[in-house]
Amino acid sequence: NIRTELRGVIMTVAAIMMGVGAGGVNPVDFNGTSAYMARGSSFTGVSNSKTGLFSGWFRLDGGDAAEMMVYHTQGTRTISRNASNQFQFTFNDIAGTPNLSFTSSNTYVSSASWINVQAAWDLSAGTAQMYINGVSDIAITTLTNSNIRHDLPASVGARATHDSYFNGCMAEVYFAQGQYLD
Repeated sequence: NIRTELRGVIMTVAAIMMGVGAGGVNPVDFNGTSAYMARGSSFTGVSNSKTGLFSGWFRLDGGDAAEMMVYHTQGTRTISRNASNQFQFTFNDIAGTPNLSFTSSNTYVSSASWINVQAAWDLSAGTAQMYINGVSDIAITTLTNSNIRHDLPASVGARATHDSYFNGCMAEVYFAQGQYLD
């Protein structure tokens, strides 16, 4: 399962954190007011799918009780720390109907500590998992057996409409649609 497969990675990375960033790498620092990264055109050749993996390290420097985007596409996929201070995944199908939605059960506020978020989903099997700092932490709202739309322009650190800016650092972010660890 994802906990077994990725737990070694969590322990390894946590053991080598040296204050520079997660895993000792230099993180990307988002200022919470204007910094973001954008991919302006669609992802040519990307297949829509029912499965996916996500992993990333986050340090929250502010923005408590405000939505902060980790990843966003125009109306189809959102990974965020929501206004309730929970990590949230919300994805839509081709028609724009939500088909995957879950949040962390716990809340996460600004701190000097790094947070590791890992998630995996398989809509055809009706399953989703999320681990935060190696502990299962998920409240599932929606799991519908339909493809997630993956082919629209994306942004990291803010919405594509330039709001909900992330206030903190991100490091070693990995997002792979069409892959799944049980």
